[in-house]
Amino acid sequence: MMDARTRWPGPVITVLAALVAGAASAEGGGPDDPHSLLQAMRAAVVAGEPEQALGLAKQTRKVLQTSQEPVPAHVQGGLAMVEGAARWSADDRDLAMDAWRAALRVAPELAWDPDLPAAGDADAVFEALRREVRGRPTTVVGVPADLGATQLYVAGRPATPELALPEGAYLVQAACPDGVLRSRWWRSDKPLKAEKSCPGGLGAATVVADQGCSGPEFDSFGNPIDPCASAGMAQGD
Repeated sequence: MMDARTRWPGPVITVLAALVAGAASAEGGGPDDPHSLLQAMRAAVVAGEPEQALGLAKQTRKVLQTSQEPVPAHVQGGLAMVEGAARWSADDRDLAMDAWRAALRVAPELAWDPDLPAAGDADAVFEALRREVRGRPTTVVGVPADLGATQLYVAGRPATPELALPEGAYLVQAACPDGVLRSRWWRSDKPLKAEKSCPGGLGAATVVADQGCSGPEFDSFGNPIDPCASAGMAQGD
């Protein structure tokens, strides 16, 4: 049976790793979007440069919080998994496992990247932590049933009233009525306060007025017709 967990791409090409690292150096900082940051960190770990990856990992919270688009759960989880792999390679096992727990809280089905170093049974530890995280109690986040004109994302997924998560820190992103995506970090032991995600409030949901007609309908020759258009013509007569 095929494994339903998130699959990773093939090995990172050395030339690509060099290009990513060179671009980060040329910019005087590091990648400024989550996908590029994940690619650069992963390339560094695979190349046996965990310290370089950990230097990039310091930007993770800022890069996620300033992203101009919702960051999917598998990308958030991937960043934490690769950071954990870098810490494992640097013999910082406790912080490595903390990072892997964070990855699995956000993306429970995230698969271990087979190209990451697995010295000391890192992949087996990752799977053991998956079982640990799955066994933890969850709490309903407290997303309002009515979010108005706002689209809310918690832990990289569209937020619903039924969403429940293990205790931890999560990225909350709100696509606000003014067209701006706003992000913040939230701990699940605190109230979500979704209504404060946008400075002007969540806005009112757009309601489509009932046209008083239904469709489709067909004329006597079997051709489809728009009953709403017919209703409009009748009202205008």
